[in-house]
Amino acid sequence: MKQTTTLIILLFVFNLTFGQKDDGIKIPKTEETNKYGFTEICELDNITAKELYNLTKLFLTKKHSDKEFFIDIPEKELYDNGSFPADMNVSNIPMTYTVLYIISCEFKENKVRITISDFKVSTNSQGTTSEVVLENHFNNMNAVKRGKKYARKMKESLSKSIIEQSEKLISELKQNLTKKKTEW
Repeated sequence: MKQTTTLIILLFVFNLTFGQKDDGIKIPKTEETNKYGFTEICELDNITAKELYNLTKLFLTKKHSDKEFFIDIPEKELYDNGSFPADMNVSNIPMTYTVLYIISCEFKENKVRITISDFKVSTNSQGTTSEVVLENHFNNMNAVKRGKKYARKMKESLSKSIIEQSEKLISELKQNLTKKKTEW
């Protein structure tokens, strides 16, 4: 009995340690939805929620070449759709996808919470093919005829590109919020 219990415990520990497979996806998940996404809180000194809202709205209008926001509550929230290219390179076969996302910004005095989430993938660079939710797209990659190793490399490559582009967008927005206003 003692040996059986010890063996079961060892198998359990072994399974926990070595049984988890790395699927190649490094994108974090948001706490609210448990979907892939990025959230960052940017804290600034001496800036009102109204100023943060106006600066963010101006930045997103320029970034997306669009003045329409699907949620626009002055000094509280802004939600916008956007897209960026995501390069994937596996076995020296370069591909560029279009990744669509929702960016939400929530404002309080001296801080803004920025969330990029609800990713969808269009499998060409012009975004003319149908959009697939990112989680489903990763699952579909498992069906690639070249095998699991190839699918894992595809996921790693696409994940890396999405992470880089999302971090770049957040960085640009934060930089825009911290610019010193110059008057002439």
